[in-house]
Amino acid sequence: MEHVVSSLNRHIKKGTTWLTIEPNAANPYVFVRHALETAENNFWPGRMKTIMRQLGWKLREEKYLFVIPPPFKALLQWFIHIEPCLEPIPFLAGGIAQRFEHGE
Repeated sequence: MEHVVSSLNRHIKKGTTWLTIEPNAANPYVFVRHALETAENNFWPGRMKTIMRQLGWKLREEKYLFVIPPPFKALLQWFIHIEPCLEPIPFLAGGIAQRFEHGE
């Protein structure tokens, strides 16, 4: 990810927004799944924040998402109303969104 951000960074204007939505490695299911799949790497939000900060980006928002995996949403309709209350708990959420802004 670092090489992508640094190569694009030269062409980005101040005030540009970058939104990442990635699987959340703090979730045990996501961590194990990505550790076992050869095509996937675990996404570490702290590392992303460090890389982006070093390249002149500021974190503006961070939000955990997806307590219910998408394939199960239809089966767990009753749970959908509870999901927003549980999403802020990092190890329950299957995803994480980070919104960065470039420059001051």
